[in-house]
Amino acid sequence: MNAPIMIHSHAAVFLLSGIDPALNILEGTMKIKTVSFLFVVFFCTALSGVIHGNMIGGDPYEHWEDGGQDFFVMFNSNIDNKLDLSGEDTDNPQGDTCVDESSFTLTDFHIPEDVIIEQAYLIWMGAVDPAKFDQPTDNSVKLKFIQTAESKPVINEETVVAGTTGKLLLDENSFEFESLYFQDDVKNGCSESQIGQIIKGQYLGYFTYRVDITGFFNRIYEMNAELERPEDGKYFGTYVFSDLDCTEHDYYRCGNKMLSSWAIFIVYRSQHIRPKRVYFYNGLAFIHGDKSVASISGFELRRNPSIHLTTMIAGGDIKPVELNLPEEGILLQGEGATSKIRLYNECNPMMDGFVEVFNSKSSIANWSLDATENIKCISGHDDDWANYGIDVDTFFLESEADENLQEHLKKGNTSMEITFSVNQDNIFTNFMVLSTNHTTEGPNFDIPPEASDTTKSRLNFPYDREKHFCACPSTDDGKVPDYYCETVNSRRDFFYFIKVQNWGEDDAEDVVVSDELDKSLEYIQGSTEMATQYSPELDVYTDWKLIPDKPDGVFPLSGTGYKVASKMLSCDQHNWTCQDTVFIRYKVKPKAGIEKGSIFRNTALIKDKNSDEPYKTNLSYPLKLNPTTCVADTTCPTPTREMCGGAPYPCGPEDITCDDSDNIENNDNDNIIDDENIIDDENSDKDKISTGCGCSFL
Repeated sequence: MNAPIMIHSHAAVFLLSGIDPALNILEGTMKIKTVSFLFVVFFCTALSGVIHGNMIGGDPYEHWEDGGQDFFVMFNSNIDNKLDLSGEDTDNPQGDTCVDESSFTLTDFHIPEDVIIEQAYLIWMGAVDPAKFDQPTDNSVKLKFIQTAESKPVINEETVVAGTTGKLLLDENSFEFESLYFQDDVKNGCSESQIGQIIKGQYLGYFTYRVDITGFFNRIYEMNAELERPEDGKYFGTYVFSDLDCTEHDYYRCGNKMLSSWAIFIVYRSQHIRPKRVYFYNGLAFIHGDKSVASISGFELRRNPSIHLTTMIAGGDIKPVELNLPEEGILLQGEGATSKIRLYNECNPMMDGFVEVFNSKSSIANWSLDATENIKCISGHDDDWANYGIDVDTFFLESEADENLQEHLKKGNTSMEITFSVNQDNIFTNFMVLSTNHTTEGPNFDIPPEASDTTKSRLNFPYDREKHFCACPSTDDGKVPDYYCETVNSRRDFFYFIKVQNWGEDDAEDVVVSDELDKSLEYIQGSTEMATQYSPELDVYTDWKLIPDKPDGVFPLSGTGYKVASKMLSCDQHNWTCQDTVFIRYKVKPKAGIEKGSIFRNTALIKDKNSDEPYKTNLSYPLKLNPTTCVADTTCPTPTREMCGGAPYPCGPEDITCDDSDNIENNDNDNIIDDENIIDDENSDKDKISTGCGCSFL
């Protein structure tokens, strides 16, 4: 009788659900507490499955829930197949050789070009040579970045270190470090001419580190800024991982248990993605010939749930099916569901009722569901069919489109079970990422794509934005779509716009808008205004009212913000019209002495009294204004109200003063000119109508 032994820290967990009683696993356990470590011994037959370690489960280690993010995982293995070991199946080669480095090239298939990296982790996994079990594990690796447009590294072999010293296999586990140390039957003496001999009950050791490397991506951004490169595509390039200890000891190599791999998990924002909530779960566990369940929680599904699920698995290969062991696959069972559903995709197809998912062939998802190609299958070194020692897969789960998922993905669900069913493979779990759609219950201030104005109005916000700008005309032929006018002193004014509509299921009450200016911008006192009545004929809002500044001329939307409506009716999603719309504008200018080439970022917040959290404009992606060249100061010293939403029309005595002159004063006491001089000729008649009375607010 074989006796697999797991030696682990206080947090040792065994998940044995799904084991067939026919395997005759004895239920008896023996516990011995020594030197603060927990020794757990399970006795079973040589054919029975084994599970060791801390399985993924529970609430997420980290989550991002404001709804504006998405995620992606880069990865590779530092193991290759270089030897023709005796007895090896040529149709099923195994990783047998350590390589010094490996890489992943990030492109616009993986992420949009305009991303802002919010957080990033580098994760690496390795096996420990039996002669080094009492030595610190490898907590120091190297990462290099070569930008697509460059032939030399932008960041050259930057060292990434986890903690101050490497941890021992039997150290206390944490998110930063997890380990496995267990007893198994192994082979020794395998070679190209010898099969090797089985040795029973030898110890194997594995570890993983996870380090926050957000600063690494910040440095990529800073280096691109120093070189005055465009912001778009700044993270596209090749990420090279190296300097991880890797063992080729026979105990690992002869039994298909070699492990040396890495991944970079990033959370990003983009103006091109739809809102998602992201949840990250971790757990290092070894599974062979058995089933183990990851019971995950800490989320809440919205209506018509749309889920992306990514798993990082080390190990696995294509092997003949052993009938006495569980059918291979990853299965999902939603909260309250009475059955399980198998997950599959183009790289892991359904075959005779099961899915060969742990096949050393990974699947990469396109960030855009509208793309022609949604999934790519990833091979290994030298375009081999397998990527030895790693298996990262992404699955799309669309409940509205797939009736088989509707039992499992229901509105209000807060948990699910993911079963890893392993046949003859040796696999190691590391982490799992779940993203869900951010459908808002009740009021919803996200303007959907279908509601976009198609009239080419000057008030039409691109990308269905709630936050936009208005500046003097640029002369760069549209090369910089979002811009401010950079001059010698960088002090030319411009407007910010905020558009508020309720596209939710319920009416909104006590709607408040708040905004905090970029630290490099100066608010122009008395310039914040609000309108609710739009004239399609004039292409302007006609009822502009002053929003008073806070004491001492402080920006009125700062801090707790300003209530713009006591009630806002829900928009009509059948005709794509809104009875209630609030339009806000205010004027700013760059502060004196800012650096040339500065970029201004801004996000406004919209909420009502029942909102759990405020909605961040433009799907949480900051409006970024880049410097560009504009018409001369003498032609447009400042953008006028007529250019940027209109002045009150027709002019009246209630809150405005009027005269017959085209030259009027704005709140910054700048002399401005008739809009007619800077508009297209084809619109001149319309603009003469809208500016026939020069107006300024008292």
